[in-house]
Amino acid sequence: MERLRELNIAETRRKLSTESMDSRIRNLAKGNSPKELKAAVEAYAPSLCRDAGWEIAARLIASAKSLKKLAFMPASKIQLLGAEKAFFKSLSTGSKTPKHGLIAGHGSVKDSAEKGKAAKKMAAKIMVAARKDYFRLW
Repeated sequence: MERLRELNIAETRRKLSTESMDSRIRNLAKGNSPKELKAAVEAYAPSLCRDAGWEIAARLIASAKSLKKLAFMPASKIQLLGAEKAFFKSLSTGSKTPKHGLIAGHGSVKDSAEKGKAAKKMAAKIMVAARKDYFRLW
């Protein structure tokens, strides 16, 4: 019984720490303190920072609202994060859908001749990194 109680306390602490980090990153992403944001994101999601860069990682976490939500998103949704407005506009007007959102700023996507394919590969890498970081916390 005591062991079960200890596990519940530890689980509650983990949830509180992840929720507070998510809200801290969202607040820092809105502000003008890049050094603090970089330190927070690198400590919270090191794999995501390594694959996407700290600026894009922070924007993705802020756009998804939490690392947990980002970790459970499919790569196709991650690919379009930040381009929701353009996506729904294209659906209503019948024009082409966007191929990338926030990850368009990544060097491998920006410098690629085929941006759609590069964005798809980058979204898959980001999905794996986000899951790795989220489940590392648990």
